[in-house]
Amino acid sequence: MKLILSKGVAEKLSLYVAECPGEVSGLGEVELVGGDVRVTKLHLLKQVATQAATDLDQGAVAELMCDLLRKGVDTGNLRLWWHSHGGMDTFWSTTDDKTCGMLSGAWMVAVVTNKQGKFLARMELREPFNLSAEVGVSIDRETDPTLLAEVKAEVAAKVRKPVYVTERKQKGKLKQGIMGLVPSHWVDARWEYEELDRMLYKRELEGLEGV
Repeated sequence: MKLILSKGVAEKLSLYVAECPGEVSGLGEVELVGGDVRVTKLHLLKQVATQAATDLDQGAVAELMCDLLRKGVDTGNLRLWWHSHGGMDTFWSTTDDKTCGMLSGAWMVAVVTNKQGKFLARMELREPFNLSAEVGVSIDRETDPTLLAEVKAEVAAKVRKPVYVTERKQKGKLKQGIMGLVPSHWVDARWEYEELDRMLYKRELEGLEGV
């Protein structure tokens, strides 16, 4: 089993950590994918954080729960506690152990990260017995298929490759060939379609001026 972070979730988490001078913490929504846990959304809580500590404020947690319920979000998916150690290494401090022990529900996942982009995660089981076990962290680098389709459609509608038209011109002196006099060699001239259109329009105007 591993904890999976999408590119968007991983980037948002990194930005939270980068923008806070000290530690920072929050909760997250997850979904089960096969035997893995995938983080689908992060929530930043109101908090007071120092260079060496961040605690879950129970009032802020309750406020988040009420807000999610009002929006019709299944709070049963709120099973992630994330926090940073700022510029320090990733490890489980005694405060972290205490917070993990306070996490409710049949199971929860905790992850600690830092400004260097390191991750450490653990699973907290409460049923049928208490168990704490470290799990791996994987960042999903695959492109969102919906986003990919959207970008492809927009590029197809707004970006085109140049269309060239080729005109063959003779160059050099004429020489005797089997079929008579022919150019010594040919040169292909290529114009982008819009450029050719402008050239033809210019020639048309020059022809009218000569009438």
